[in-house]
Amino acid sequence: MTNTSLKNAVLSEKIDWIAYTQTQNFEWQFPAYIEDKWKDIAIPRFYTHAQENTQGVKRFWNIENAKQGRSVVLSGAASAILQDNQLDFLQWVNTSGRKATRIDYALDITHSKLTPALVGWHLLNGVAVTHASSRLRIGELGANADTQYIGKKTSETYTRVYDKGLEQKVDFAWLRVETIYQGERARPSLQEYCECQSTRPLIKAHIDFPKWRDWKIIMSGDVAKLDTPARETRTRAWLLSQVAKSVAREIAMDEDHTFWFTFRDRVAQELEQFERKSDIIDW
Repeated sequence: MTNTSLKNAVLSEKIDWIAYTQTQNFEWQFPAYIEDKWKDIAIPRFYTHAQENTQGVKRFWNIENAKQGRSVVLSGAASAILQDNQLDFLQWVNTSGRKATRIDYALDITHSKLTPALVGWHLLNGVAVTHASSRLRIGELGANADTQYIGKKTSETYTRVYDKGLEQKVDFAWLRVETIYQGERARPSLQEYCECQSTRPLIKAHIDFPKWRDWKIIMSGDVAKLDTPARETRTRAWLLSQVAKSVAREIAMDEDHTFWFTFRDRVAQELEQFERKSDIIDW
């Protein structure tokens, strides 16, 4: 593999966070490899009870609000305890009437020359295809661009690329690419993962560099196609319900029939200006 940052690289995939909810009428049930020994912990907002088992699995529920579902979280080390049972557990969540609320799909690249800064350079200078609408945000772990975000943490999908080796204080290069699906996108992402059994298509569904050779090698495989319900934003609802009526009224009163073409050309000009200013192609 010549002229590449991937020489001697080692790739591995993992799920680093699993969270799901179940309705109040669902009893607490877990597969046999989840230990059924619990202790009370600090109660977060919106819940009345919180417990954690000896493996770090947390569960939360609210006895005062019947509409509040029961929540289970396996974060970081807790998700690692699943080991060979991970796919079985994810398929159990996916098919047992429970609803995934957050899944972190990670790809680790060790012993390579890839860095978050190199990813940032390609975001700024290459052609990135992403759903993210926010600009780049760099540098959460340190002052040397150790973390690169694509998208906002508050979004239903965002990606972070960071120096895992620095975080874990190891003496070898370790880059992590991690895409988080939460909210309404978590469940369809889990369905897709259970079918493809790979994190890469789900990462590539959010951020892709089709002209970056090393990225293409790392992410070789199909892009995930999520069956997510279409949602209408407030802005689009306003455009369709209010603006569309005003534009239609102007067109109807336009005697020389030029307003529609003027309006269309103006929108095209604004779109062109927007695309020129953007460093990322947003879909």
